[in-house]
Amino acid sequence: MNTQFKLAVYDACLESIKSKIDIIADALVDAMEAGNDESKSSAGDKHEVGKAMMQLEQEKLSAQLDELEKQEEELKRINLNLQNDYVAKGSLVYTNQGYLFVGIGLGRIKIGDQVVSVVSTSSPLGKKLIGLKQRESLDVNGTNYEIRKIF
Repeated sequence: MNTQFKLAVYDACLESIKSKIDIIADALVDAMEAGNDESKSSAGDKHEVGKAMMQLEQEKLSAQLDELEKQEEELKRINLNLQNDYVAKGSLVYTNQGYLFVGIGLGRIKIGDQVVSVVSTSSPLGKKLIGLKQRESLDVNGTNYEIRKIF
């Protein structure tokens, strides 16, 4: 694996976030339209409860959208050109447990036939990885990770 694989991982992360942003943005538009339709319907307690529920849904979706946009910005700030001999934000790390990309918390993504776990620097695993070098190891939640290569 080389820098091209690292770029493919980064691009897949960016695409995943953009896809989630699109889905949430569409859901927010739908919720706003439904809220507008609700405000045009009959008055009374039932109307007020429906309107309040629509408002809560819009707030929840707005918060999710804000969080995804923050993650996207954080991902875009990662410098993929850094060549460190230790794990840093933006590192692709090959371990005995597979590939880890240190940046934002996205979970697992698939690149071709390879699965990569995308972990945040604030996650338990991410915190312990930062600063480690090749051939060092760490334990997180009963799982041992041996760093074999850092890209």
